[in-house]
Amino acid sequence: MVKINSLNFDIQGHLWIATYGNGVYVKTDSTFKNYNSTHGLLSDYCYSIISDETGTVWVGHRQGISSIYQTSIQQFGKSRGILNDCNINANC
Repeated sequence: MVKINSLNFDIQGHLWIATYGNGVYVKTDSTFKNYNSTHGLLSDYCYSIISDETGTVWVGHRQGISSIYQTSIQQFGKSRGILNDCNINANC
């Protein structure tokens, strides 16, 4: 069973799903794709998710954030000054 913490639609209408322990899933027109820590996410435990006007998807974790833009994933954690947790389903 997959526990879903947060959902968000990006500017292209794709559904993004933040899960607790299975990373992030994105539903496009005909496929589901999974991103997890082996792909570069800070953690597979994803508490919140939101996308911005550039198409970047932001994922909140314990003690950090990951960003997904096209095929690039970046981590923002302690080394970049993020020391606190993101709350479950918290979006700004």
